[in-house]
Amino acid sequence: MNALYDLEGEQLIKNSICSDVADTYHQHRYTLNAVNTKSPLKAFNRDTDLKKAIRIEIEAGTKLQGQYFGTLGLVNGTQACSNFRPAFAKYLYDRFCNKDSVVLDTSTGFGGRLLGAMCSKKVSKYIGIDPSIKTHNANIKMSQSLRFEDKVELINLPAEDVNINKYKESANFSFTSPPYFVKEEYAEEETQSFKRYSQYQDWIDKFLNKMILLQYSTLKKGSYNLINIADVKIKGKTYDLVDKTIENAKSVGFELKNKEEYSLHHRFGTKEKSVAKESLLIFKKK
Repeated sequence: MNALYDLEGEQLIKNSICSDVADTYHQHRYTLNAVNTKSPLKAFNRDTDLKKAIRIEIEAGTKLQGQYFGTLGLVNGTQACSNFRPAFAKYLYDRFCNKDSVVLDTSTGFGGRLLGAMCSKKVSKYIGIDPSIKTHNANIKMSQSLRFEDKVELINLPAEDVNINKYKESANFSFTSPPYFVKEEYAEEETQSFKRYSQYQDWIDKFLNKMILLQYSTLKKGSYNLINIADVKIKGKTYDLVDKTIENAKSVGFELKNKEEYSLHHRFGTKEKSVAKESLLIFKKK
């Protein structure tokens, strides 16, 4: 965290520093998976998958230093639920926040954006919302262990259940990466949005729109709201999450300032030459 705290500017954009810190407290991330795939833990426990992962590392010339769980994401239909890189999160906090900013994250997840906020010199308080009890408790433990619990308020509720007036105009910046409809299964609890709203339009109306309403209500006038999201294809059908997010944000009063793209890490061992990109939607409260 100290090393991330000292990093500045563009050197943060593609840096993975501090990701392992989040995973130390969120080891259950490796037991979870995207839809129609298996978790890295299941792949680890299958000898053919584990051997393939080790072979990929050997062929790439890397030392075997316990990174099997990352490499296992390359083998035979394995995909873990993703976490946001703390360094890139810090880059965005530094870019859009003023000094002593209170920031809102309506999908805290596995602590990547939380760590980025705590390593930014511009953030004074982080308000994080997440429905998963295990993930919520892991973020509490991380905050206490790393001694920044006095700068964090963690709420163990679905974003759509949070009282929209409780935090009215209390934050200077909002930044999140919400669930991509039913693409990733972050927990088995019934409070998960993919459990509550299995029909797409239902998910848009009852989760996505209410999440954006909460962001709008919580932000002060003139503040920025960043949403990292991407269209997803499930069983051959594409769901237009980006356009739906823009449409809903405009309907509650946000102004779309820009739509940027950032590159995901290209993982060694893959045959794809192109690097996948995701949208970063930049809104402003008028």
